[in-house]
Amino acid sequence: MSWRTRERIAPLTRSSPCEDYPTLSFDEIRQFGSSSIQVTRRMRSALVGLLDSLPSPGRADVVRRYLKHLDHSIEASPFDLEDRRMALQEDRQGIGLSRRSIDSA
Repeated sequence: MSWRTRERIAPLTRSSPCEDYPTLSFDEIRQFGSSSIQVTRRMRSALVGLLDSLPSPGRADVVRRYLKHLDHSIEASPFDLEDRRMALQEDRQGIGLSRRSIDSA
C-alpha cells in the first residue's frame, strides 16, 4: 500500500469505531448487488471469513449483526424461495462451486 493510500485511509480508521467498518465496507455492495445471487454469496463468504479471523468477541459480534442484516435483506428480496436459499449460501466465487449453506455452518 502506498503512503498516499495510507494517508487517505488513516483519518477514516481513526475516526470510525469498529461498528462502522462493515457498513463502510459492504453497504454499497449489499444495496446495489442485492438483486444478484452471486454478489450475496460472495459477500456472505467474505463476512464469514472475516468473522472466523477476528480474535475480539466485540468485533465478531459486529460482523454477526451485519450478517444477520444481510440475511434479512435476502429474505426480503424479490428472489423466489429457491433463489433465496441459494443466496444464503457462502461462495467465494459466487458461482455455486464452493458454497456452504448457513444451515451447515
